[in-house]
Amino acid sequence: MKHFLLIASCCALPLLSYSQQNAVPSGGTATGSNGSVTYSIGQIDYSNASGTDGNTNEGLQQPFEFFDPDASITEINWGVSLFPNPAEDQVELHLDNIPNEAHYFFYDLNGKLLLSGPILNNETLLDVSSYAAGNYLLEMRSPTIPTSTIQIIKH
Repeated sequence: MKHFLLIASCCALPLLSYSQQNAVPSGGTATGSNGSVTYSIGQIDYSNASGTDGNTNEGLQQPFEFFDPDASITEINWGVSLFPNPAEDQVELHLDNIPNEAHYFFYDLNGKLLLSGPILNNETLLDVSSYAAGNYLLEMRSPTIPTSTIQIIKH
């Protein structure tokens, strides 16, 4: 029985000590009063696995990204630009073409409506000076084209 345990532990030891290893562009160790953590930044090596159900990139670090294929079409329809973003006091909304019955809606990230109004001119100024620093959403709606939403960062 002792021989079996010795052989089993010798065979299992290499499996237990395996971890992901790779050369990365940067990284280090952060140390504090409660301990330390080792981190790496970047990924220079991955492999692509494809099958009939889809594909995946296997690697050390993987980003998670949402992609809306209709976003570029919506922005083209609105012909919108917004500046400055990040903003401090005012945001200027500029539209190349104003759709019929266009309105803007300015929300916080909890979905609370903070500002709204019609878009009557090619340039619309929004006063955001009274709002706290953070992220906000500007939604533009019209019955004739799809809704467009832009994230605004307030300093």
